[in-house]
Amino acid sequence: MIMTRNHMPSIKSVFLYEDEIGILTQEEKALGKNFKNLSIIIITEENAKNAVGEIKRNGYVSEDFLGKVYLAVKYSKNNAHEILAAQSTESEKNIHIRYFEDSTTDSKIKNILLKEINTQWVLFVALNFLFSKEELLLVNDDIKHQPCVSYNFPVLISKDSNRISMNGSLTLEYSDYQIRLDKKVTEIVFESSIEQQSFYFSGFLENKAHLINHLIFSNIGYFDENLSFGIELIDFSIRLRNSGLFIGNSKNSIIEKHKIAQHDFKKAETSFDTKLLTHSLNSFQNKYNVLLSDNIISSICGKRNEKLSESDTIIEKLDFPIKKPKIALIIDAENWAFANIANQLKKNLSSYYDFMIIPTQLISNLHHVLMMTKDCDLVHFFWREFIRAQNNSYYTLYNKEIGISDIEFDERFIKGRKFTTTIYDHLFLSHDEILERQSFYNEKIVAYSVCSSKLFQIYNDISCYPSPKIVTEDGVDLTLFKPVNLTRFNNIQDRELVVGWAGNSKWAGDIEDFKGFHSILKPAVEELQMEGLRIRLELADRQNGFIPHTEMVNYYAKIDLYVCPSKIEGTPNPVLESMACGVPVISTDVGVVRDAFGPLQKEWLLAERSQKALKEKLRKFYFERESLISNLSNENIEMIKKWDWSIKSQNFKSFFDSVL
Repeated sequence: MIMTRNHMPSIKSVFLYEDEIGILTQEEKALGKNFKNLSIIIITEENAKNAVGEIKRNGYVSEDFLGKVYLAVKYSKNNAHEILAAQSTESEKNIHIRYFEDSTTDSKIKNILLKEINTQWVLFVALNFLFSKEELLLVNDDIKHQPCVSYNFPVLISKDSNRISMNGSLTLEYSDYQIRLDKKVTEIVFESSIEQQSFYFSGFLENKAHLINHLIFSNIGYFDENLSFGIELIDFSIRLRNSGLFIGNSKNSIIEKHKIAQHDFKKAETSFDTKLLTHSLNSFQNKYNVLLSDNIISSICGKRNEKLSESDTIIEKLDFPIKKPKIALIIDAENWAFANIANQLKKNLSSYYDFMIIPTQLISNLHHVLMMTKDCDLVHFFWREFIRAQNNSYYTLYNKEIGISDIEFDERFIKGRKFTTTIYDHLFLSHDEILERQSFYNEKIVAYSVCSSKLFQIYNDISCYPSPKIVTEDGVDLTLFKPVNLTRFNNIQDRELVVGWAGNSKWAGDIEDFKGFHSILKPAVEELQMEGLRIRLELADRQNGFIPHTEMVNYYAKIDLYVCPSKIEGTPNPVLESMACGVPVISTDVGVVRDAFGPLQKEWLLAERSQKALKEKLRKFYFERESLISNLSNENIEMIKKWDWSIKSQNFKSFFDSVL
């Protein structure tokens, strides 16, 4: 979670209590106790022994540092003894040493290491700019009071000076009939202490040291490996800016220039592979249709590299593709139900639309989301209460913090825009709750869909709401979920019956057991076991650990029967996935279940949602399973074919097209 505040303080709904969403306030400091939420990436040409010594000197090999340091040592492939010497240096506690040939670009090294990292924050820092552990601890305060997804560290001009320099902005300049991108650095004079100065944003990341929230890479992508020599940071900064994300500047940790020369590190030679540098420059121009300034190139080369001829940097004019409508899909958390839907829409409809997917777990401030999506033709919120919170007083205060009035914000980021949502639940249907949301359905959104025919009927009957546009049912990915090991059904009478259930057993548990696991399924199975039936539960409970969506097919291959005892569901996706895997189902009549079931499977709908009713169905299935299971399995495999996402996604296309 990036922000440390609850950005929807007036909303208290079932949805917001999901542990995995992480929207609510966390008391723990951003970098974690003893830095457990931090990884540090250092890329160096210094030999590993000296580099490890510097890391230890700054306090990163100690019992009270629980973070990780990734040391990437670049070596010459033509120097055999250097390779052997590098490999002989063993990793210390908390230090993970990786070796790369010196031809490997920094952007590629960073991406390789980022995919190993599982902490929330990542510090990229040059070895000779490494902070002490104590200095870095102060960054927690920056993150708490000025939440951003990335931070630079200002440079103190001199020890006796009250001047600091920091990255300013990226600017476009026109000269010699060319548009060029340049960097602007700003010097700031502070009167008392740095900590008491105003907070400043930067337009680009600093090469020497910068801190990034790891989650952002899954949102806007990793470093562009076609770019190197720090150009990848310019590109990444532009992508942050285009996504409405901010680069902050630490007020508590700074780089002191006088420290830079204190350590006698081997200087990397200012020599460049001309072809590689030219490739980077050309790739950047291809991407943005703009050149980098002489100032930037000089800072890369140390001086203007005369070997780069003018012909090397001339790019043929690109043929740009026809622009597709841009749709933002606002989900809750990655690797959860809404994320799966969004990814399927992107997979199946990207030939019609350009999608951007934004998890509110990552960008929990609604106004950030609205700014990020200002160029989108349509913004679709999977959780309707998130956009409904826009009038909350918190956002009025936030507008003041960023120096914009409420009126101006509405004009720039809300007025005339198209917001939509889909209803996936049976919440907020009391008389008072309906009236409270009347303006939302009539004024704030331009249209909405529902995920089942049941919900369509319910919302169509609400006189003060407009009718839903369409039913946009969930689908199932039949390339992922397919029958595995169905031979386990052979001679099923001779072994125990394995009953499955998947979900979060504590979902809204402080209100009611909506999922029915604790009050219906578990006691029903326990009573049957006490009667002597050989039956057991096989769970995929979020409370016991997370199973990636791509691995759930292996779970379904272990069960003989899936049970859904839910009280309210839009789409119980495990039911569809079980059917796709050839697993029979017993379920309450919720969501799309009746629509998805065939004639045989409909006989296994519960007449009432109770422990007694489920217990009787389980007993009946247990004693008839040998004659039942193959027929139910075959029917489910056949019936689920029309629920493939390649088909169901077309309903979303109809919905989006009706609004655009």
